[in-house]
Amino acid sequence: MDNIAYLGDITSYYVKLASGKRVQATMTNVERRGERPTWGDTVFVSWEASSPILLGN
Repeated sequence: MDNIAYLGDITSYYVKLASGKRVQATMTNVERRGERPTWGDTVFVSWEASSPILLGN
């Protein structure tokens, strides 16, 4: 986990990949407390083939 942005009802996670590129993932905050990734955690990123949206080049 490279960076985290808490935005009230959602949290955006910025994940640095082994290639050096970064991926942004957003998760809905459905409870006030709970287990969530934090800075420095190792996480796994996956998605449905129809889910990604490419912005820019």
